Amino acid sequence: FVEVNYSVLFPSSKKRRHTDIPSVYTLDEVSLLLNYLKNRNQNRKRNYAIALLAAVYGFRSGDLAEMLLGDIDWDNGMIRIIQSKTGNELKHHLIPQAGNAITDYLLEERSDSIDPHIFLKQDGGRLNSTSVSSMIFTAFLRTGIVINDRKHGSHSLRHSLASNMLASG
Repeated sequence: FVEVNYSVLFPSSKKRRHTDIPSVYTLDEVSLLLNYLKNRNQNRKRNYAIALLAAVYGFRSGDLAEMLLGDIDWDNGMIRIIQSKTGNELKHHLIPQAGNAITDYLLEERSDSIDPHIFLKQDGGRLNSTSVSSMIFTAFLRTGIVINDRKHGSHSLRHSLASNMLASG
């Protein structure tokens, strides 16, 4: 029987949660995804606008599902959300591509509804975060992008934005 506890000398082999290296995609891969969504699917204007906002601003799927018409300040060119995960407010300048994508969706594809959420289903019902992430997940699979073992939901666009920003200095 050993009276000294040597267990502290041996690191745990237990896998810690949330420590995986995030999956990222290159700017070319993100562009391929956005072009696919813009041109080749049902709800293309909505899906393109959603993916563009995720890729450009790093919005989470829940933030996109909860985004309200009033969150866009067209006069001042700003987009403002309250993050669903943290409750923190985020404000960004609305770049022309994002503003145009949202406008195209609102004017040409969004169902006529009094619901204040920007992004709706075809029947006028609200999208949820799972629907947003699933749409991006499916689009990644259909684009021909080599996924390998990378994750490919909406959160991968958030990680790709951060990684590509760091890579560009």
